[in-house]
Amino acid sequence: MRKVDLLVVISGVALAAAWWNLQPSKSRPDPPVRPVSSATPATAGLTTRSGRWTVLPNLYQMAGLSIGMSEAEIVAKMGEPGQKDPQNGESSMWTYTSDGAELHLALLEDRLIMIGGSGRWALTHGDKSLPGFQSSPEQLLAVLGPPDRKESADTTWIYAHRPGELSYRLDQNRVGQVTVTGEVAPQKLPAVPSK
Repeated sequence: MRKVDLLVVISGVALAAAWWNLQPSKSRPDPPVRPVSSATPATAGLTTRSGRWTVLPNLYQMAGLSIGMSEAEIVAKMGEPGQKDPQNGESSMWTYTSDGAELHLALLEDRLIMIGGSGRWALTHGDKSLPGFQSSPEQLLAVLGPPDRKESADTTWIYAHRPGELSYRLDQNRVGQVTVTGEVAPQKLPAVPSK
């Protein structure tokens, strides 16, 4: 059941990030300024295999993986996943398991767009360690401040640091799952010459 819950959360966050990115910039509020976000993420994106999408990287890393990494970079760092689930012709879900901990990766055309996991996977922002698995709400508040929003009866805390988000799911007042998502922007295709 946990895999289904995680897949639903991942899909919802990915769709929300894509929708957010497609909205006109006038309707977007300025993101909150937080000490943890003081470093500016790279503005250049990473193009997917087809060239139709750009993955916008951020400064979050989980298990040493960063949003925008290619399949080859992931395999070089982590080895082959225990499970690969193609979702459609463009995306797939990979799962790594280690000592009962699970790490789930969502890839879009060879590029990492989401990292989610339960267990003691290292979580960083730039060179700063962040609270992770089994952290208390008080630890999250001390390091990250209040979340930008809460969902699922206040058990999911979401920090929206564009590009992307950092989400914590609390189980019995402790972090049970952490998810890092990136943002995906469609590429502007060249105009078709008229005849």
